[in-house]
Amino acid sequence: MRAGILKLRQEESYKEFINSHPDATIHHTLEWRDVIQTAFGHRPFYIVAYEGKDIVGALPLFEVNAAFDRKRLVSVPYCYFVKVLYKDDKSLLAMLDFAKKIADSRDCMYLEIRHGYDLPEIPDFKRHEHFIRSTVDLSVPIDEVWKKFRKSAKEATKKARRSGLEIIRAKNLQHYRIHYRLALETRKKLGLPAFPYELFKSIYYILHTSGKAKLYMAFFKDQFITAELVLYHNKTATAAIVGSKENREIYRLRPQNLIIWTEIQEAHEMGHKIFDFGVTPPDNEGLLFFKSNWGSQNKTMSYYYFMRKNLEIPIVDTNEPKIQLGCSILRKMPLMVNRVIGPLLLKQFD
Repeated sequence: MRAGILKLRQEESYKEFINSHPDATIHHTLEWRDVIQTAFGHRPFYIVAYEGKDIVGALPLFEVNAAFDRKRLVSVPYCYFVKVLYKDDKSLLAMLDFAKKIADSRDCMYLEIRHGYDLPEIPDFKRHEHFIRSTVDLSVPIDEVWKKFRKSAKEATKKARRSGLEIIRAKNLQHYRIHYRLALETRKKLGLPAFPYELFKSIYYILHTSGKAKLYMAFFKDQFITAELVLYHNKTATAAIVGSKENREIYRLRPQNLIIWTEIQEAHEMGHKIFDFGVTPPDNEGLLFFKSNWGSQNKTMSYYYFMRKNLEIPIVDTNEPKIQLGCSILRKMPLMVNRVIGPLLLKQFD
């Protein structure tokens, strides 16, 4: 059993492995590699395990460069659940040992594996649980999916239908530019750094045009008011970036509910078995409750860290005074300032 960096001539074999592996998600794909590299400039290190000439394992990594030489290896930045795909313990250890060597050779502060689930005993790695993943089971008939929703989610969805909202599927780059602007408003309200426009542009050209992404947009009174991205791979549909006009009157229409129900219905029609809401910090009880309205199942995610420089595990606690202060500043910051500074800040914390 051996491990090494994925080579250009092996990419077709890698795609076959990823497309056939039941635990692979969009974030294992080479398309997602290209999105991250184009939008953020992070250098990829895609590690694979071999048995003979066959690929039997995959560990996608990116080198993230931050200020003050806080360089790190992450699997995968801007994603919160990326399983290490491995055949057996030997293939797992081979890839992790190779990853440690890269971290050493690149003088990274640490190596972060966002596997999500428990791994066998791994030398030199520390385990930490923090985020909670919420998923909806789509393997049952769609009327059974609907029955599992709480009454509040059903009523809000029906209200959105009666309001005259129209759900539109994005067709061009201009729609993705609108999504970017809506996401700017939402990130400002939450006190979060803005994503770069290049991310939306890359998703359109690399994922949307190949059928691996859809953008759902709520249209009301001659304007787009809410939009959410969904990414597809194998049997999983993953909800991603959401953006909305920050207006109480618009919120009362419940456009998000109608968008989510539309996404779930179409994912079910496409044959997907899981609708993934993504992860939530455990202290964000409001968001966890919203996701639970859709009959979601929760799982606390396990992350693994190889700390090279005797540092503490780098968990961002949103209740810390300095984090609260940073969020407060971003809420007050003009949108045009956040769109410039936000992408730089993202590299420091993700």
